[in-house]
Amino acid sequence: MADEILVQKIQYWKQVKDPTLPQFLMREAMKETCSKVKGVQSTIIDKETGRMMPRSAYKIKKKLKGTTPEKIAKEHPNWVEDYYRLYGKKSGKDLR
Repeated sequence: MADEILVQKIQYWKQVKDPTLPQFLMREAMKETCSKVKGVQSTIIDKETGRMMPRSAYKIKKKLKGTTPEKIAKEHPNWVEDYYRLYGKKSGKDLR
């Protein structure tokens, strides 16, 4: 019986946490920017890196460069309200 195979079932559960306010704001900004450049085709050479990249990715990178959650909160206070309405909590610092 020394060569008997032992099978053991192991289950894992992953608890998904709610996003923080800065994460939520950056995701909303990304969604908005991506929806504006949807359908853009072709490639471009990035002047900063010298690498070829999709034109849509270049436009997203250019639009979101220097964006911070604090700036987004000032531009879109309704997103902050949406966050508190969806997740109903105030965690960390208030970005308004």
